Amino acid sequence: MKTICMAKIKKIKSLDLLLEKTFSKISNEKMIYEIDIVNNRISSKIFKDCGIDLKNYKHIIDNYSILHIIKNHGDAIKEKKKKQLPVTIDYFKKIKSIISNPDNVYYDGKNKIGRDVIVYEKKFNDTIIYVEEIRTGKKHLATNSMRIKKAP
Repeated sequence: MKTICMAKIKKIKSLDLLLEKTFSKISNEKMIYEIDIVNNRISSKIFKDCGIDLKNYKHIIDNYSILHIIKNHGDAIKEKKKKQLPVTIDYFKKIKSIISNPDNVYYDGKNKIGRDVIVYEKKFNDTIIYVEEIRTGKKHLATNSMRIKKAP
């Protein structure tokens, strides 16, 4: 019989601290920051779109998703070829604004590992596309990806 050892997840008290720890510490320890609870407007919109009830869910971000986003969408040369801007640390600091008052939010099917996905769009100067996956067991909407569409 195999024993599964679940790694301990460390909760971090602020996004700034999570960002600092993500880039200053070489560690396999998973760290998460609970951004906010899902607001009623978002929950109602997603329920109408696809029938998924997000009441009592929390928006979260972890160090692995930050590293994934920077690795896949943080290179200026690669992003320019896609007519996008690279994601930088400053964009992560806009997440709370994006999820609390998006210009557009919609259900977008499933990601590569079969989890349901929610997409938020928010225009500042450029448009931030922020993607979360639904984790039903813990009632989390977890950061999955982020891209920046350059303003025309």
